[in-house]
Amino acid sequence: MNLKIRPFEAKDTDQVIKLLQDANLSLVWTGFCLAARKPTVSALIICCAISVYVWTKSVLFLVAVPITVYGLLYFILRSIVIFLWKGPAIVDLQDVQNSYQSDPRTNFWVAVDEGQNSCRGNASSYIVIASIAITQKGKPNVAFLRRVAVSQEYRRLGIARKLVKHAIHFCLVKNYDAVELVTTEAQNPARKLYEEEGFVYVKTTYLYKCFAMHLFSLNLEAKRNSEMQRTVVVLAYPEGLILEVAVDYFEILSNMIDKSGLKIQYLKGITEAFLRKLQLASCFLACSFAPKESSLIRDIHNGFSHKIS
Repeated sequence: MNLKIRPFEAKDTDQVIKLLQDANLSLVWTGFCLAARKPTVSALIICCAISVYVWTKSVLFLVAVPITVYGLLYFILRSIVIFLWKGPAIVDLQDVQNSYQSDPRTNFWVAVDEGQNSCRGNASSYIVIASIAITQKGKPNVAFLRRVAVSQEYRRLGIARKLVKHAIHFCLVKNYDAVELVTTEAQNPARKLYEEEGFVYVKTTYLYKCFAMHLFSLNLEAKRNSEMQRTVVVLAYPEGLILEVAVDYFEILSNMIDKSGLKIQYLKGITEAFLRKLQLASCFLACSFAPKESSLIRDIHNGFSHKIS
């Protein structure tokens, strides 16, 4: 598999719609099982079965009623999903470039597999295997993550995690304060992924008083401060010492200027953090190459080595 994550292009429209439609249809069975286990549904079916038995005195009808009702429930759920994906649910997908890419602070990405191109000799063919989008829903400076889907045969390969990280990085660069998303009871694997990436449960609302919709939020200010401490450049020294120094500050700095101007306070903060990293590096190098006979130098050296590792 040759995985590539890139912004949506107009030629991807049909594949993206099919991907998301299949992803939602794959949730119908899970949603049906959750609905069937709800106390109200079970009680209703039991009452219907008992009523029919009392009226007909037939064991056959007693068994047939629950099967018929459950089958009807599954058919209704599937029909609703199919109806929505024939029109109302794909309005934004029919014009992704206008819905998601007209604003520099929103976007839509696809993950494509180009792994079979080389053997076919066709560089233009590809398969859209996953998607994700960042948009806004009215809250100031809060991004909304949606349209997350992975093709069934490509699941459990870490693709969804890569897409989520990609979207979070985009939101960090665009200086959002938070990212929100909504997931359902039928999407427990996705919920686990979001929690592992730092999203926190906020509240639950009910669609048509039946389907639970869980709201999650990621505080980007806290994550941004954490990113400042993370080191991304590794320098190797002759004696095999590995020093993690700091950084991708340049990309952060280049995005500090927006329509409202330079964010001086934030710039001051990351500059101070960078200076602290340089001081740490200087002390570490001084201790590393100083004579090891000095117990004081040895203790400092061990302390910095432990901290960096």
